[in-house]
Amino acid sequence: MEDAFSYVTMLIVEFGAGLGQAAIVTATMADDENAAPEGEIDESLYSRQIFVLGKEAMMRMAVANVCISGMGGLGVEIAKNVCLAGVKTVTLHDEKPVTWYDLNSQFYVKENQVGKNRAESCLGLVSELNTYVPTTASTAPIDEAFVKKFRVMCLSDNSFEEQVRVGKMCRDNKIIFIVAETKGAFGKVFFDGGEDFECVDQNGEAPLIAPVINISKAEDGMVTCPDDNRHGFETGDHVAFTEIKGMTELNDRDPIPIKVTGPFTFTIGNTMGFSEYEGPGGTVSQVKVPVKLSYLSYDDALVNPEHMISDFAKMDRMNQLHLAFQSIHKFEADKGQLPRPYNRADAEE
Repeated sequence: MEDAFSYVTMLIVEFGAGLGQAAIVTATMADDENAAPEGEIDESLYSRQIFVLGKEAMMRMAVANVCISGMGGLGVEIAKNVCLAGVKTVTLHDEKPVTWYDLNSQFYVKENQVGKNRAESCLGLVSELNTYVPTTASTAPIDEAFVKKFRVMCLSDNSFEEQVRVGKMCRDNKIIFIVAETKGAFGKVFFDGGEDFECVDQNGEAPLIAPVINISKAEDGMVTCPDDNRHGFETGDHVAFTEIKGMTELNDRDPIPIKVTGPFTFTIGNTMGFSEYEGPGGTVSQVKVPVKLSYLSYDDALVNPEHMISDFAKMDRMNQLHLAFQSIHKFEADKGQLPRPYNRADAEE
């Protein structure tokens, strides 16, 4: 990609509302006759992602302005992946300087950058990853004017108080809010898509397809699949029928919601007004339809968390880790440092 595109790095100092005197460093792609037009996707560059995610998902990402705050080891890894994914813009935010500790995991800073701002220090290398994605570095404090510039706000190395404050601002302004952090061998991720988040694909898997051997004519018509072929559908899924014989009214209809009654059967509602099914024959396919999801705010999730269980043999671990992360944040706020490893006094605090 570097052979196909030339780019320049410009340093721009902006003094705007909400930014104060913080430096905004911007890396932009130079004009190139091969660049994709505005609002379009270079399918030759993103062909594999389009195959996996679909073009609609790629188009959504291509108009998303993303801010990643906290350029530690985790934050820079997130920034790398987001840039390569092909969003509209990426802003690297950090108010902290590079420390010797950062050199353990932050692979885009060097020893001679210790003491310099972390976001500015890693901007050059991050921006080289994908010249289609304008990348900026900001050292401005996060306020409401700053947050409103983005579709997605991700915090990866911020204090607990700032997580709560920024989470509330994002919630009030309908901005997707993500918190990701690691402590030793453990990690935490929080996602707030708001009260009416539209999800176009809940599992990311290819739509299911199953053969049909019978459809009953009843007030709650039942569809039967072969005994050697589990349909895999779930109640609430939407399906479409093709090549159905006899009961041709089902062919090419709008997606129909179903209720699963067994591994080989499900119901589709009233079929009394349809013709008799002449089978076996025909197929039924799962149709992905957008659904509205409601997420807890960060404040609510702290009190009543909804954990994703990763190990059913350790059901209590999630609650313990939830409290552990909050305890570490409180210790850091009170002491100005993280607890020391194998230190009994710090552990008792």
